[in-house]
Amino acid sequence: MIVAGFGFRQGASASSLRDAYDHARTGLAAGGLATAEDKAAAPAFRALAETLGLPIRGIPASQLCTQATLTRSPRVLDERATGSVAEA
Repeated sequence: MIVAGFGFRQGASASSLRDAYDHARTGLAAGGLATAEDKAAAPAFRALAETLGLPIRGIPASQLCTQATLTRSPRVLDERATGSVAEA
């Protein structure tokens, strides 16, 4: 199953998350959405999941920080101990 991983700022809108999803999926449909556990209840993220009819999986920080990522944001590394939430 393909799961679309999201890293986003708290103020992100549902439409901006949908735009990111549409651009990233390259014709493939995801079977679920994932993000950091503390952001899984964000209204915009929940709205996206509802619109797409997909389940949400909140990933605990203890699991995010163990994943290798191809990209590394210094801010995300400092805040989350991983290079990229979406990749992790």
